[in-house]
Amino acid sequence: MAQLPIPHIQWAKSFGGSDIDQAQCIEQTFDKGYIIAGASYSDDLDIAGHHGTTDAADYWIVKLDSNGSLEWQRSLGGDSDDVANSIKQTPDGGYIVAGFSNSNNGDVSGNHGMEDYWVVRLDENGRIIWQKCFGGSSNDRAYAVDVTADSGYIITGSSRSYDGDITGHHGNGINQNSDSWIIRLNNSGNILWDRTYGGDNDEYSLSIVQAPHNTFTSVGISKSDSWIFNIDSNGIINWQKTFSTGSVSNNISVSSDGGSIVAGYIDTAVSGNVDFLVTKFDESGNISWQKVFAKDGQLEESHFSGGIHESLAHRKLFPVLCASADQNIGVKRVLEFIVTNAPAPDDHLADVHGINPENKQDVSLNKAPKDATTLFVFKTVSEAHLGDLSFFRIFHGELKPGQDMVNESNGKPERMAQLFSMCGKTRKEMTSAATGDIAAAVKLKDTHTNNTLSSKSFPVILKPIEFPEPVIASAVRAKTKGDEEKIAIGLHALHEEDPTFIVVHDPELNQILIHGQGELQLDIIVKRLKDRYKVDVEVVEPRIPFRETIRGNADTRYRHKKQSGGAGQFGEVAIKVAPKKRGEGYQFVDAIVGGVVSNKHIPAVDKGIHEFLGRGPLAGYPVVDVQVTLYDGKEHPVDSNENAFKTAGKMAFKEGFLAAKPVLLEPIYAIEVTVPGEYMGDVLGDISSRRGKVQGMDTKGSFEVIKAAVPLAELHHYSSRLRSLTQGKGSHRQRFDHYEDAPKEFADKIIATHSLNHKEEEE
Repeated sequence: MAQLPIPHIQWAKSFGGSDIDQAQCIEQTFDKGYIIAGASYSDDLDIAGHHGTTDAADYWIVKLDSNGSLEWQRSLGGDSDDVANSIKQTPDGGYIVAGFSNSNNGDVSGNHGMEDYWVVRLDENGRIIWQKCFGGSSNDRAYAVDVTADSGYIITGSSRSYDGDITGHHGNGINQNSDSWIIRLNNSGNILWDRTYGGDNDEYSLSIVQAPHNTFTSVGISKSDSWIFNIDSNGIINWQKTFSTGSVSNNISVSSDGGSIVAGYIDTAVSGNVDFLVTKFDESGNISWQKVFAKDGQLEESHFSGGIHESLAHRKLFPVLCASADQNIGVKRVLEFIVTNAPAPDDHLADVHGINPENKQDVSLNKAPKDATTLFVFKTVSEAHLGDLSFFRIFHGELKPGQDMVNESNGKPERMAQLFSMCGKTRKEMTSAATGDIAAAVKLKDTHTNNTLSSKSFPVILKPIEFPEPVIASAVRAKTKGDEEKIAIGLHALHEEDPTFIVVHDPELNQILIHGQGELQLDIIVKRLKDRYKVDVEVVEPRIPFRETIRGNADTRYRHKKQSGGAGQFGEVAIKVAPKKRGEGYQFVDAIVGGVVSNKHIPAVDKGIHEFLGRGPLAGYPVVDVQVTLYDGKEHPVDSNENAFKTAGKMAFKEGFLAAKPVLLEPIYAIEVTVPGEYMGDVLGDISSRRGKVQGMDTKGSFEVIKAAVPLAELHHYSSRLRSLTQGKGSHRQRFDHYEDAPKEFADKIIATHSLNHKEEEE
């Protein structure tokens, strides 16, 4: 029997007055404190500002710090009952509160009659920004609110009204049955849409969350059953299910696999009373498992071992097991876990599929012939005296030394000369390997990590490992001149061993860039480069690939004239410089009339301009999105030649470019940051300090996803900073998005540095 650890109370606090005060919900805030919403009938002690008499409740909002000390409280409402049922913190640090109100005075306005949804938007100190009443002439109660990805709001509850804001009520209009009523609001509290859901019985929606794919999942009651349904961004039902007669499900969260976990209670015969009911749904609304917990019940190992086994087999669960091989701590427990819970090779709960490389059709390994063999190479290690060692797992069939296979990823044949089982650095030769075995082979000619090898009789390519995109980049340069070739060989071999490490030679920046998942990984790469390949490198910050362009027009004329004894040089050009739309590139227009510049010299002008396109006049970065029109010029019958017009074109462009309001463009990267909700405030503040612009937010299970645009110049070491801000729980992805004008103060520093370096080069 598995004994769960007993939680200990860290602190306990009581808040209220001399009358009835009840908390309905609590949320942790960005500053690691807490916000509580409910109702209060009191007007003394902790409560101040109660509206009306103590015969009617007010919304009562309480803000606590992380130790449970009261920071502030607010009593909101009118002279009738006002009860807050749900509160969420908004991305700006404020709050959105939902419940119901029977008032139409005090803080409340716009009541439609009887009870209305009352939605209140508060700032970070609990002051009202706006308030709205939604409903009809009968009772309408909001039970839950959530913040949507577009920073709007979705509110769910129940309605007995057939008028006002409510459309499409399903009741018969006589008995005034309750429908589930969901409204979608924008950030200002205006209705985007409303939907009623139900039939001719009573339906209540008690909780709602944002689910994957921009959908929402709500849970509540339909007649005497629990009811769950999923809707799209416009409120249209994707799926719905009633379950567990005699139950009430009143809380829902998104699980890490994209499904839902629902909690509530049910009348059962287990205890003769009401027991906990917990139900797990997958993303499509199918019940994965359901458990009832009685008052004196305990969790048995059998309650979850079967689920672990099935989840592992279907690749829905990825456990993290901690152990120390050096200290021999936890090794036995890890092995016991694998033996007890991991699926066996012949366990076909999860059928392995691949793609036939010839017809691109899906194939199942369960249908492969018995004599066919399929294996997948998941790791490559470079051994000093042995060459590349390829680690693989056999997914089907049997493999023996000398067996011929085909690398289906590139179509090339491979002979499996020797097979080894590995125990650390110790290799033991194998006479055969079967389905489920992990083994290694040496001296495969053209096989790499993520390749599939199979028998000729059953060609198949298994799904490759999807490696994460790099989140950090550094540049390396040799400390000793002449080591460049050694560096290239070593970095290539290290990439073969670890595909999450990427090496690129950037000709524009003239740097070798190494990309990885964090500073630690890059530090290890540099250390291995020194230990294995005896080459020492210096790690430096990568240069930023700025661009130069113009925002105005210019008309310039330049004469190149040089006389030195014999034949001289003469070329004169007149050009117009104009900006083009972003992404249209460079365009040269020949507008010469009357042959003032010979046809043979016109390409030389374009050629001279091209010399500045790669190294711009402003700060030495490539020039983009510029149109140059050659419309006039002069030439000499003896002294004019290609070099003269090339120089004239080059210098005319330089003068024209600098006169046409030149600007420096910096690369902007789109980043997606995934963090636990309690760190949102710190992460948003850090993004703002990096000149970042938040584009939107989303929810992914228990994590918040922030989408922002940040200049590349501000992203160096960002992964380390993010880990520091989130205690290692945050992660991010980044990709190039676009170029935009660099701020003037920032651009001036870049230009000044370039001018100083250029001056030193000339000296």
